[in-house]
Amino acid sequence: PVGPFDFDGGFTEIEPLLVPSPGSDIISLAELSDGGFPPEVWVATRTDIFRVSENAQGRWQAQPSHIAFPDFVRNVWVTPAGQSRIGTSSGTIYSLPSGLKLAEPPAALKGTAQAYLQYCGQVFMIDEENLYTLATAGDGTGAWAAPLLSRPGVLKNGRIFPGTHELWIF
Repeated sequence: PVGPFDFDGGFTEIEPLLVPSPGSDIISLAELSDGGFPPEVWVATRTDIFRVSENAQGRWQAQPSHIAFPDFVRNVWVTPAGQSRIGTSSGTIYSLPSGLKLAEPPAALKGTAQAYLQYCGQVFMIDEENLYTLATAGDGTGAWAAPLLSRPGVLKNGRIFPGTHELWIF
């Protein structure tokens, strides 16, 4: 987290208020508090997840998950029902904070998972060639469906973003 912000369109120099893992890049963020107080977010680095929050005294704290993921973390997100998820480079999805495995990698995985997105109640993932959707069961687990889209050689290092009524894949 950083601050303060200038919302009038100008530039403001910002100072870090917390560094959860010095020397590690932040890969993904997901808000837990839904804009409420105290603010609370998941902060993902390649090798760990931190629950970051601000206490009543205005001090920021980071609690590491201490979950040993076998693969690199790609994305962290919170479902509309408030359930926290992590997607790894292998295409595996885990729950947070427990680390319970919810979905195995897709059988057709090409290379590594590049990015994940939950959009309109559906989880999407891209690997180096394909776009997948996750078919979920009533218990929260799921399985990747056959690829919706295949673009060999195009999606490596790709990202997926929500549009107004579509997905944007770069």
